[in-house]
Amino acid sequence: MPARPARVARRLLSVATLFVATVAAAQPLPTLPKTADHVPLILRSDILGLDGTVDPSLINFFDAVVDGINANAVARLSVFITPTSGFSCTGALVGPHTILTAAHCVTDDLTGDLVTGQDRVRARFVGPGNTPVDIWSRSVVVRDSWQGFFNPASDGGQDVALIDLDGTIPNWLTPYSIFHGDPFFQNTDFIGAGTFGNGALGDLGFDGRRRWGQNRVDLVSDEFFGPGDGILWTDFDNGLRRSDAFCWATGGGDPNPFCNRGRGPTEMGLGAGDSGGPLFIDRQLAGVASFGTVFCGDPDCNTFASPPLFRTNVIDGWGSLNGFASVQYNEAWILSQIAGFNSSAVVVSTPEPTTIALTALGLLALGVHARRRTRAD
Repeated sequence: MPARPARVARRLLSVATLFVATVAAAQPLPTLPKTADHVPLILRSDILGLDGTVDPSLINFFDAVVDGINANAVARLSVFITPTSGFSCTGALVGPHTILTAAHCVTDDLTGDLVTGQDRVRARFVGPGNTPVDIWSRSVVVRDSWQGFFNPASDGGQDVALIDLDGTIPNWLTPYSIFHGDPFFQNTDFIGAGTFGNGALGDLGFDGRRRWGQNRVDLVSDEFFGPGDGILWTDFDNGLRRSDAFCWATGGGDPNPFCNRGRGPTEMGLGAGDSGGPLFIDRQLAGVASFGTVFCGDPDCNTFASPPLFRTNVIDGWGSLNGFASVQYNEAWILSQIAGFNSSAVVVSTPEPTTIALTALGLLALGVHARRRTRAD
């Protein structure tokens, strides 16, 4: 994560009060400040205490259950670009042998082309005896309309990909069901295999192990805070009003429904490597971890707003925002692809990886990947 503000902010719409048609009911959208660039989170839950001694959210054993969710079917994904290097994400089983993850984990940020081979993604589960169980991919697909994380033609709510696994799937791996309902203001659980850290200091390291935390969906909108169902938004709270990002942004006190002090010691925020990880509502898949961002402190976003940030140089800590691609928003596509995987013919809606020439554009793309990805060891 960068330690200083981005000079160029992604254009976000500061909308007047609008209404978004969610699955169950219409909910008002507040007028919000713009945010800094969305940061894709390839290669953290709020885990270590400030004293660095206790990590209650660590999930490092087989058949672990957190808030009623069996964590067996959440995997660390290693996306290989070469036979020995790549980067890390998270994914969850959504079909008999199909993993749901983020599209930006497997595609170029500017074109949406695959950056890995169909059989070059490894899913690492924790199996019986707490031993790693690796299953490789046989197919990787993203939506036809996905054109890359930083491509303005892409719909951020479609930041989803499916990894179909090869070989025999152990009988202790059970797919998660999809949440149906209104996610607005619903409590959530998240499991990710990204970097670890805490709300005061941000990312502190990476060990490839899964961790769990809780939050609440504070907003359902498009990626620009406009009307839509594609993005589920959360903020990273510490129990203090000054660090409650959506409360701060809407200028509200306690009667304001956007004000919420968080989930206490289990409150989580995303970090690098959590991309693609599952957000659960009522123990069902509701979102796919996509990005992190913060509210800007000035119209040009040369600074970050603090409050709500706990520390202005920790943009993934308390007071930050996270976005998740809605699973319901993508459900029809997900189910159609799974049906294809389960038939004799594999549905492939994404071309093979393209070679990125080392032009100025290619170097830029490689630089973006280097900033947000880690080795896939």
